[in-house]
Amino acid sequence: MSAVLNTRGLKAAACLAAAFSLAVPASVWAHDPGLSSLEVRLAPGRVLVTLSLADADARVVASQTTSDLQAFALDSIELLLDGRRLTGVIETTATERDSGTNVSMAYDRLPASRLTVRSAVPSRLTRGHRELLTIRDAGEHLLIERMLDARLNSADIEVGADGQPQIGSGQFFLLGITHILGGYDHLLFLAALLLGVRRLRSVITIVT
Repeated sequence: MSAVLNTRGLKAAACLAAAFSLAVPASVWAHDPGLSSLEVRLAPGRVLVTLSLADADARVVASQTTSDLQAFALDSIELLLDGRRLTGVIETTATERDSGTNVSMAYDRLPASRLTVRSAVPSRLTRGHRELLTIRDAGEHLLIERMLDARLNSADIEVGADGQPQIGSGQFFLLGITHILGGYDHLLFLAALLLGVRRLRSVITIVT
């Protein structure tokens, strides 16, 4: 009888442990690979860039590189206009309690039709590190939001002759797809919508 109770007790404990493991975020169990942000703003005559690193990532940079954080930022971030690489200069470097270390850079604008932003930061930090790239216009309107990693490390945007971003309906459609695929909450919401759908036509309508 005691053996049966012990078996039942073990099974109950196993179920509780499994439920607890599902309820606790994965970040509690696994080492956080890190998340940085790269903000790009298309200002008149200039491109302004801010790289934000958490304190832990800033320490990794200090321990793994022979240069300082400013040199790391200039070397890791690459901006190209129609394939021509721009030269950046450091404007400010600040460490804040909430946002970590922020390095602000400025690049001179050249007449061009296409801007490419490329970042080597994810490949130079902890394996699995990701970087949230946002590109905004001079009015702070969001143009592109993309999650970069060691493999997918760049984004492009068309710029008109007047220096303002040109985004057509096709680019908006691709931006929407990228935005949905870049967030697990969006995918879960989409999956919930599809749970009760059985017809292919309905699936295509909902996904679209």
